[in-house]
Amino acid sequence: PDDFAQNAVAGLGALGKLNYGETGFSAGKWSINGLAPNAEVARQINQDLKSAGWSINIDAVPPPIPVANPYLWTVTKSEDSQFAFTGNVPNQPVQNLLQTRLSGEAGDGATIAKGAPKGFGGTAMAAISALEALEYGQAGFDGKNWYIKGMAKDTASNDNAMVALERGNISADKWLADIETRPVPKASPSYRFVATKPAEGAIVT
Repeated sequence: PDDFAQNAVAGLGALGKLNYGETGFSAGKWSINGLAPNAEVARQINQDLKSAGWSINIDAVPPPIPVANPYLWTVTKSEDSQFAFTGNVPNQPVQNLLQTRLSGEAGDGATIAKGAPKGFGGTAMAAISALEALEYGQAGFDGKNWYIKGMAKDTASNDNAMVALERGNISADKWLADIETRPVPKASPSYRFVATKPAEGAIVT
C-alpha cells in the first residue's frame, strides 16, 4: 500500500509498548493485537490507530487487587426488606454469587480487595440467610469478628436466624449476635358485664 512505511512505523511503535502482540498488513487492512501493561497504554494505542482504520484487539493487564486492612464487609436489610452490600469482597465470582443469592436486586457498594477471612463466601451467604429470617438488621465482618444484629418478629424467627448461621463456615456461637425479639403484646383483659336478679330482690350488677 502507498502508506506502508507510515503504518508500519506506527504499528511497530505500538507493538513496542505491548507486553506481547503482533502487527501486520493482510487482506487490505492493518491490524494489531496483544496485551498492554495497563488500560492507559491500551487506550492510547486505540486512539492513535483507530482513526487510520486499523483493526485493533488489545487487552490490558488488570490493575493489582489492593489489600484491605482492616477487611470490612456488611450486608444490611432495611425495614422495607431491601438489601445492600458495602465493604470488601475477595473477587468477582464471590461478588456475583452474593448478588445472585438476592436475585441481583441488592444495592452493591462493595469493592474487590485481598485480605478476606477464610471461608468468606460461605459465611457471607449464611449471613444473608440469617437476615432473611429477621424483620431488619445488619450482618458482616468487622475486621476481626463476624457479627449480626437486628430485630426478630418472634422467638422462632430468632432461632431460625441462628440456625441459618450454622450453614456458614463458622459455628453460630462464634458470631457476635445481638438480635432483639419483639415483645409479645400483653393480652387486654376481656370486658365483662353481668347483671343478676334473684327470685326475690333487686337487680345486682
